[in-house]
Amino acid sequence: YVDTRRCLTYTIFFFFQAEDGIRDFCLSRGLGDVYKRQVSYLVPRSVIYNALLHPMEVSKFTRTLAKISKEIGSEFSLYEGKIVGTIEELVENQKIVQKWKMNDWPNYSQVVINLIEREEDECIVEVIQTQLPNSIDVSKLEAGWRDQIFRPLSSICGYPMDQD
Repeated sequence: YVDTRRCLTYTIFFFFQAEDGIRDFCLSRGLGDVYKRQVSYLVPRSVIYNALLHPMEVSKFTRTLAKISKEIGSEFSLYEGKIVGTIEELVENQKIVQKWKMNDWPNYSQVVINLIEREEDECIVEVIQTQLPNSIDVSKLEAGWRDQIFRPLSSICGYPMDQD
C-alpha cells in the first residue's frame, strides 16, 4: 500500500513498485530535470544488453527499421529518426551511455542505462536521463520509455518482466 498523498509531499528520491514490474520515475528540479526508472526482467542482463544494441532486436521491439551498433562513437536512429543519438560508452552487459534526443529537441540529453544482475536469470534495467530540455512534456517522456521501450521488450521480444 502506498499513500500517494504523503509521497507527493516528499522532496527526496524514491521508487514506487508498480504491478507491471516497472518502477515509477523521479524528476529532480534544480540542476535540470532528471528522469530515472528501473525495470526488472526475468532474463540475464546480457540478453537485455544485446536487445538494446542489436539492430534486428531493436527493430523488432520498435517495429521500425533501427540503426544502432555496438561501436563507441557510432550514431543511432530509432523510430524513423524520431530518436537520434550517439553511443558514448559501453561496458559489456553492464552499461550503455548515449547522447540522446528527440528530433524536435533543441539539445541532446544523456542517457545512462545500467544493467544490474539481480539473480542468475534476472536483471534490473536502470535508466537515468539527464540534461533534459526545459520544454519537454515529462509525462510524454515517461510514456515513451514505458510504452515504446520497456513494455515492448517484454511483449514483443518475449523477455518477461518481474511482477513482484
